[in-house]
Amino acid sequence: MGQTCRFGDVLQELIDLLEKMTGQLMMNRMDDFKDEITELSRLLEMSFPAIISSYADEKLKDVSADAGYWSEQLGRIIDTLNMDDKFARIDVLYQETRANLIGYYEMIKDLPLANQMIEVPETA
Repeated sequence: MGQTCRFGDVLQELIDLLEKMTGQLMMNRMDDFKDEITELSRLLEMSFPAIISSYADEKLKDVSADAGYWSEQLGRIIDTLNMDDKFARIDVLYQETRANLIGYYEMIKDLPLANQMIEVPETA
């Protein structure tokens, strides 16, 4: 078994990275933005399956339909990163994804789920 991280910490790291990347977009620092894509991919790979599966938790049953949003949002992130539209990237990464991750984190931060350990993907 590989290295693991606390789920809540991974969410915070992803939120912080999305903010950093948005700043890079706004300042037209595209090389810096592109340098962060690998880390973004790693954090998405770690967090999104855990986010989606978390809606099976009994404490989240009232909002279980939200799991579908995250599946769709992952697709939107990938599609947007493949576009050259800086403003679409800012909208999807910051206005949608980051904002909703903050709301999700607030919802789970006091649940045992936030302390769940998730596996860190192997890096090349």
